[in-house]
Amino acid sequence: MIILLVFPALYCILLLVSIILWARIPSVGVNTEARNSFSVLIPFRNEEQKLESLMNSLLGVDYPADQFEVIFINDHSSDGGEAMIESACNNYQNWKIINLKQQTGKKSALLKGVQEARYPILITTDADCNVRPGWLRTYDQAYTRPDTHFVAGTIELAYEKPTLPVIFQVFEQYALTGLTGVTMHSRYPTMCNGANLSFTKEAFLAVNGYEGNEQIPSGDDQFLLKKVTSRFHDSAIFMKDPQAAVRTGAITEWDEMLHQRIRWAAKWKSTGGMVSVMAVFIALTYFSLLVSLFFTHQSMIGEYLPGILLTKLFADALFVAAVAGKRIHAGLYIYWPIIQVIYPFYTLFVVWKSIRGNYIWKDRRYSSAV
Repeated sequence: MIILLVFPALYCILLLVSIILWARIPSVGVNTEARNSFSVLIPFRNEEQKLESLMNSLLGVDYPADQFEVIFINDHSSDGGEAMIESACNNYQNWKIINLKQQTGKKSALLKGVQEARYPILITTDADCNVRPGWLRTYDQAYTRPDTHFVAGTIELAYEKPTLPVIFQVFEQYALTGLTGVTMHSRYPTMCNGANLSFTKEAFLAVNGYEGNEQIPSGDDQFLLKKVTSRFHDSAIFMKDPQAAVRTGAITEWDEMLHQRIRWAAKWKSTGGMVSVMAVFIALTYFSLLVSLFFTHQSMIGEYLPGILLTKLFADALFVAAVAGKRIHAGLYIYWPIIQVIYPFYTLFVVWKSIRGNYIWKDRRYSSAV
């Protein structure tokens, strides 16, 4: 049964290597010349309470107004948010709103935005996010590298009260950010987040956009990453720069967070390739650890398991700390052992539900069953 420790041991080794690789990812920097023009696409559905904050952050973007446009795509909102945006668009010439008519869903909204976009470089974010003043200038700098067709940025979580679900998400988000950066920089991209990514219209059209995965509600980011990097090799860049990060509110309830994670896992399952291999490997690691606990009476497992658990505890913490830097308050790390106990059960539950369960997204219910 010593084989049960193979996956956890390999996990620890790969994580320690990832810490080194993260440190080697260079910062993109900021371009002060504004060489490129961008179309920012923002699909929204029933986000009325978040839109004012988003629009205020967009007004603070430090970039020439005649070199970018903001396109809001309304996916059948019913909370009045579309009226707020229409009013704002009347005041800013480089803002406009499009209302989906028959189509529904985020992919349809983004496709409509691409069709309406004036500029060759597209950037997507979500309606519940805030962007920083240097956001577009960092993207501009990223596209100074020749043959760049896909750029991914980071996500930071904002919160008022550090409850356990919030702390859990903060740690996990930085872990996912680290995996995104390390795998993309190593030319084996696995994931990205549609709340902060960019691609060229040339690449989008060359791979036929979201064709082939329209039936999957989310995953616009994941599927497009795979298609673009398969067609245009070495064309993806990861931006670890803080000024390129977007902020979104942390989910405060376990139930809502689990629905989101099940949705994420469902798209990872459908993406295939390296991301599926990584997801299976992580699931097997936690499954092996849980099963190993029942065999601690066997001499070899009982001898090596405590060391592996401690190594994993510290390796995970070092990786998150390396990615987050000073953006995680040091006091939150007292919850780290609790998070480590929860995580194996959480991971296996999410994997199971992503195969056999359902989830709710934007007031719509979807099945994740195979």
